Amino acid sequence: MKRQSQLPLIALALLVAVGIPRAAQAQFWNQPKPAEQGQPPQKRVNTYKADPHAFDTQALRTPPDLPYFPSWTGAKPLYVEGLTFPRRLPKEIYTMTWQYKEPAGVIINWYTEALPQAGWKVDESIARANVVTARHMREDIDVSIQVSPAARNGYKTTAEIRYTKHPERKKR
Repeated sequence: MKRQSQLPLIALALLVAVGIPRAAQAQFWNQPKPAEQGQPPQKRVNTYKADPHAFDTQALRTPPDLPYFPSWTGAKPLYVEGLTFPRRLPKEIYTMTWQYKEPAGVIINWYTEALPQAGWKVDESIARANVVTARHMREDIDVSIQVSPAARNGYKTTAEIRYTKHPERKKR
């Protein structure tokens, strides 16, 4: 008999135990109370607006004049194509494709020697047989030259040159 009289007390204790934490959680996390749950949720406002033209390219019909970049002294190379990213401000990015009559090793060795003479520091950690990368010592400019076999008759090497001039950084 005592068991039946304790059932309502146990049920009441369970209701209180389940109900109090839920109310405390709603208050703690600033969640809507049950009476407010029928209202529509607030929409998040995204203030970031991406420029849909940020990665548009512009073809370069002639090779650009690249400050501090050494001019090739071997046989006259063939300028194949080039691109710039005019909307990627504040960076200036140029990519160019050249074809050379010399073998790839000659091209890489020449740039590896010529870049330091023009004020560049060659990144030895990335040195490979077909890639040379460097950073200018006084200006915030990076360059990467990657060579591969040429597909055009009369030329032995294709070089992809990527030249990136970063904005001036504030000096501390």
